[in-house]
Amino acid sequence: MATYLTGMGHQSFAFISGETKSSTNINRKRGFEDVLKERGIKKWVVQEGAYSYGKRF
Repeated sequence: MATYLTGMGHQSFAFISGETKSSTNINRKRGFEDVLKERGIKKWVVQEGAYSYGKRF
């Protein structure tokens, strides 16, 4: 998603993660941040959300 959005010219980003101990969320955040860094974007917001597989209903 970050690759697509930076390719479209977006410069402002926020990432809403799930539980911070989840390996899936850790990897998603790392990938997001890696792309932004590669594209020269130095600032973004990260906020932990209260969603998880168990809280889907």
